[in-house]
Amino acid sequence: MDVVVILGVAGALIGVHVWLPNRLLSEFVFTYGEPSLVTAWTAATIHDSTVHLTSNLVWYGVVIGPAYALYTSWGRRRLFWLLYMSLLVATPLSTIAVDYWLLYQRWGLVGPDSIAFGFSGVVSAFGGLLVVGLIGVIAAWYSWSISIATTVGFVASGLCIALAQSPLVAVPTSEILTVGIVLVVGLGSFWCGRESVLSVDGCRLIRMRFYSLVRAGSSSPRLWQGYSLLRLFRTVGFRM
Repeated sequence: MDVVVILGVAGALIGVHVWLPNRLLSEFVFTYGEPSLVTAWTAATIHDSTVHLTSNLVWYGVVIGPAYALYTSWGRRRLFWLLYMSLLVATPLSTIAVDYWLLYQRWGLVGPDSIAFGFSGVVSAFGGLLVVGLIGVIAAWYSWSISIATTVGFVASGLCIALAQSPLVAVPTSEILTVGIVLVVGLGSFWCGRESVLSVDGCRLIRMRFYSLVRAGSSSPRLWQGYSLLRLFRTVGFRM
């Protein structure tokens, strides 16, 4: 049933693009000079070309598939569907509202005849859904420090790729540059996570040694040295 719902959204977008007449398509896009709550939502289902639709569908699958897997393995399937449905309904309205206020009313970058459409805003919101799942799963399996390091690396790589592909940067982009950005940021976040793992594992080793001495009834100086180390690590904030 879950897969049917996820694929059903993609199927609905394909159906609108293929079978809806062009006359109706033009009525479903959002026009800045004639704002409407209905078109603010229906505009997300409209695409001006097959390439545009295909691109959004590919990114939808790339984002929502791993997100669903993360929330399911995390044991938060209900949370996934709550966030999924909320974003699916609210994102088209909020995206259009922000664009209308900033681009049209405040900055005047678009005219009254300009239109807005496409599913990319919803896909971007689903990217945030993926990030939240990534944070929760890694924190549940390992620790918050590793979760933060991994998530920062994940988000930073995405921002770097977006910046490299932006027309504001006068640097020719290529697949090699994209892969290089992911590798550099990924290795950096991996190193930070590795250091956190070593720190946490060290604390756990000291704790196990201390408790083994306590169970053995030892009164040697090593027992109190271990106790002092435990207090020290707890003071500086390591999770044990």
